[in-house]
Amino acid sequence: MNLTFSPWLVWFLAGIAVMLAELAVPGFVIIFFGLGCLGAAAVAIFAPDSTLRK
Repeated sequence: MNLTFSPWLVWFLAGIAVMLAELAVPGFVIIFFGLGCLGAAAVAIFAPDSTLRK
């Protein structure tokens, strides 16, 4: 069984996980890393040829 995930899904799930981690950490810093992950997911969805995959 071959399990491959598309890059946008990996970035999206990473963003959600990082944003949920913000609930456990005091401060308001980690959420911006989560937003960056979601931005990378958007780029991977709308411009899939711009990734470094070959």
